[in-house]
Amino acid sequence: MRHETVLIFFILLLAAHSAFAAEAKTEVDPAVQALADKQWTRTMHEGEKPGVIRPELSALASDRMKRVLPGWSVYRAHVFNPMAVIAGRPTFIYALALKDGKPTYLEDDASAAQFLTEQKIKPGDPGEALNLVLVFAELRGYVLQMPSRTQDADEWRLVMEENKDGWIVQCTFVTDPNISRCRRYAITVGRDGAVSVVAGKVVQIGGGYR
Repeated sequence: MRHETVLIFFILLLAAHSAFAAEAKTEVDPAVQALADKQWTRTMHEGEKPGVIRPELSALASDRMKRVLPGWSVYRAHVFNPMAVIAGRPTFIYALALKDGKPTYLEDDASAAQFLTEQKIKPGDPGEALNLVLVFAELRGYVLQMPSRTQDADEWRLVMEENKDGWIVQCTFVTDPNISRCRRYAITVGRDGAVSVVAGKVVQIGGGYR
């Protein structure tokens, strides 16, 4: 069964803030910052006096995140890229998830998908499956894009295909806001809660890094 995004999913997306709007600008516990510092502090070698740059943390506190990951405290980490002086984006976006004081560091698509799979969240309908996809986006710092009138809809439309094992969601995310890089994704959400992610082609890029 194939479900293309019309009113029902559009309403779901409007009700959900974007991945960046979900960041809560609250003071971070020093113990949490220390865990992030240990994992992600970087040294900048530019100039005569190298500098140490700590990750910047903000809590991910959307209603969706709280529903899907109860008992977890999740933080977004903006981590300095020391190679940015040569090439590449100035910061990477990672996530730190905490439960019972134990940290889980999520640094790529695979680790975020595996983390969600380990929670064994069993979606009962397309809306719950879509919630898992959007939580994945929040963990990765991605923003879901919808087609405009001037864009090729096939490369931007959110499409859900249902089968006996679950749902396959095809959608487009902004994966690097620095250069408006947009990439097509296919995300499989199983009825058993398994999440797998395949990154497809880049459908838009807005320029280079400064």
